[in-house]
Amino acid sequence: MASAPLSLRLGATRIPCLLFLSILYARLIMRLIMNKLIIGLLGLTLSSLVFAQEMTCLDKLLPFNRHSGLHQVTNDEWSDGKEILDSESAANALKFLTNSKLLCKTNEVTIKVQPICTATVADLPQSNICFTFTNVGYFVISRDNVRNINFIFSKDKRFQDRKI
Repeated sequence: MASAPLSLRLGATRIPCLLFLSILYARLIMRLIMNKLIIGLLGLTLSSLVFAQEMTCLDKLLPFNRHSGLHQVTNDEWSDGKEILDSESAANALKFLTNSKLLCKTNEVTIKVQPICTATVADLPQSNICFTFTNVGYFVISRDNVRNINFIFSKDKRFQDRKI
């Protein structure tokens, strides 16, 4: 008589036991799928980092592969304390733009011709505009009333895209 209740007990627990095993099996499959997905995404990320091209300073100066670009250094970012834009201020602001703001490599942009500054309106010292030539192109530098320094960069023709 002792064997009958045991067989009934096994028979009664067979369905919940199969349900439990199928849940465990489904969880195992889900973990395997998630692990493969995570490994795949990690591999994709690492491969994109390996094959990513480093941006040059010229790429940063000319977004979207244009032949000229506009940049601004605000008074909060950099200030020389001067009212008038002179050649020394223009050179220092250009160094700040390329080295600190755009994070160009050292000597990636070098000034070939020191900035030449002139007033566009004779009686207005705030109208000074400077021009400087670098190894990658030239800059026209001006200061607005808010004392922000504005840069117009144009690529030198020697660095134009070659036509095929």
